[in-house]
Amino acid sequence: MPALLTRTVAVAAAVLLLAACSSSGSSSPAGSSSATGDLAAQATAYAGLAPEEQEAQLRTLSTDIEHQLLTLSGLDKELGGGAKATAAYDAMTAAMVTRATAIRSTGYVGKFGGLARTAETPSLGGMIFAGWMLGGLSAEAVTAATNDAKPGDKPLHDERNDTQGDNASSMTLDGTVGTAAMEWTITTTGNGVEGKVHSKVSVNPCPDASGTFTAKISMTMSAASAKGRIGSNTTVDIDITGHVDDDAKLVSYEVVTTTQAAEFGSGDNHWAEATDTSAHTGDKLTDYTRVAGRTAGNVPANFTQQWANFGMLTEAMFTPKVLGAAQKAWESGRCVSLVPTTSPDKRSGLEPSSTVTITAPPRSKIDGGPAGGTVTATLSGDTSVDPSGSKVKADATFTYVAPGEKDKSASVALEARSKRGVAKASVDFDTKPGSYKVSGTMPSAPSGTTFTGTICKADKPFTVQTAGDMIGTASFTPKSATAGSVKFTGKVGNAPLAMVGSGTYTLTPPQGSGTGTLAITWKLTIKIPYVGDQTRSGPATLTLTPTTAC
Repeated sequence: MPALLTRTVAVAAAVLLLAACSSSGSSSPAGSSSATGDLAAQATAYAGLAPEEQEAQLRTLSTDIEHQLLTLSGLDKELGGGAKATAAYDAMTAAMVTRATAIRSTGYVGKFGGLARTAETPSLGGMIFAGWMLGGLSAEAVTAATNDAKPGDKPLHDERNDTQGDNASSMTLDGTVGTAAMEWTITTTGNGVEGKVHSKVSVNPCPDASGTFTAKISMTMSAASAKGRIGSNTTVDIDITGHVDDDAKLVSYEVVTTTQAAEFGSGDNHWAEATDTSAHTGDKLTDYTRVAGRTAGNVPANFTQQWANFGMLTEAMFTPKVLGAAQKAWESGRCVSLVPTTSPDKRSGLEPSSTVTITAPPRSKIDGGPAGGTVTATLSGDTSVDPSGSKVKADATFTYVAPGEKDKSASVALEARSKRGVAKASVDFDTKPGSYKVSGTMPSAPSGTTFTGTICKADKPFTVQTAGDMIGTASFTPKSATAGSVKFTGKVGNAPLAMVGSGTYTLTPPQGSGTGTLAITWKLTIKIPYVGDQTRSGPATLTLTPTTAC
């Protein structure tokens, strides 16, 4: 329910100011800072709770405070007071839960698990909890939905909208390689209350050259009576800055939570600002500071501790989700590319015991620059890669040695890790005779001769069909994978005359992604009745294109 959510956050900001709030309604200057010892201890305790315990704590805090806010804001009187006001709030809660469920079901946000509530069992605390958690869960959803983005791709944009009567929800997803953002809005109107919750989760999951990445959760809540005389506006910004080491591990992060709130129409005109800053090394909280901003109005003393705990607990629940989402992104290959090269280019049909140099240059997908860090190579199959299983400074080089036998294969898996993220690639090698498509044309009178066929294994016999001036079959008998003899049987294309021939050939395998050659030197004889044999000799060079194994 936006009204209560807004009131909750509004007073949360006010009470976070602790002693800065006065009971006389006068303003308090900005800049006062609270002691960090107790705050750090409480933040550590909240972070250490199991998710279900965090849920229970937050539900208790928000429910208790919401009921107090009915009176503090003056909205209960506007709605008729007592049971009538409570019924209006409960109805708004049910509508808000329905909207949150609709957004959740789009497929991007995923399941709440046990966090979902139904309209039949509305809970004031449940509504706030579901609404705030929706923003936190969006962090993982938005990065996962955009992890397949590639440099140069058109930016991803998707919108979902749903309106039912006076209640509506919408979601927008935007993403590129370097950014991911999800916005959702829930509006409800009815039962004397008008409310709106707008949240934006943006994650920049790819660390820069220094290993720094950022994320932000921004929430704006507004609520007013249907007559517009009582209402409030609140913003909450959670800014997260993380730091990654050369092994692509999260080593530290800072969180700055800024809360601003204002209300109108109650006669008290509450206004409050507060900024909480926490620093973490590994999984340990090393510092926690709260600085009060401007305050005005008369905030009850019992709200102070309740709202301080509410804001702290919310941050403790959100931050791990955002950090986890960013880490999954930079570990997925989203941020760094790894395109290995080999020298020689040839990787298939290697000579037994030959060596190949592998170069692995990780590059940032954001700016194209060297990612630095290290690369590790791991061999699966025959025979060896050096270094194996140890980190080599990028750009890394490795030496692969092919097996000493034919018909063997291997794959070298490469993993690059740096401050900019993780990238993986693999290079396949084999000593299997290559498979090629044969094509080409040999000059001959009157129109030329074309050749087509397939070589399944270069060290095994194969045939090539001819057409045009020579119609028949060229049969090749290898002495090795690169040379042998050839015989031709067929006929002349434009006359009923038999033709035979023989010769030798040399096969040059393709290098890398290029083509190879099949060079033939032969003597061809045409059998002409009553005239005698007519013999010609000469070369023919055909093209070999790599193909899948036969």
